[in-house]
Amino acid sequence: MKSISSLSKTKMSQIRSNRLRLARKRLSYEQKQIASLMGYKAVPSISRYETGQQIPSLKIALKFSILYRLPIRVLFDTYYDECRRELNTSAEKLKQKPIFWDDLTEPTDYCSYVEMMNTSFLTDIDKKKVQKHILILMNDRRQKILGH
Repeated sequence: MKSISSLSKTKMSQIRSNRLRLARKRLSYEQKQIASLMGYKAVPSISRYETGQQIPSLKIALKFSILYRLPIRVLFDTYYDECRRELNTSAEKLKQKPIFWDDLTEPTDYCSYVEMMNTSFLTDIDKKKVQKHILILMNDRRQKILGH
């Protein structure tokens, strides 16, 4: 069975995700700022992570998760799905009942606003964003129910 490190080397070209770049842009960060916050002296490492040329260590992935306020499975969705596929394949080869979802296209029920509300640190700006989001959801629901 392949190790995670060999998976990283052999599947690297297939594991491309723009989630890091999109998350960074959403928060109006520049690569240079992220590099500095992450302890890098230059931008190339951040660029390699964003383009999928390099998969970060767990510590770096957790830092991205904290900075961008998104779970690792959302930031690295294609890598996450690849790992799930490999685990299912291993379970099938061992003739074990797959303990992982067979449907790898499960809808993501992730909401960044719920994530914000579950953190112990919520800025005033975050509170306003959450309030605005809740009002939009309430208005959408009202329109669906009342048909307006």
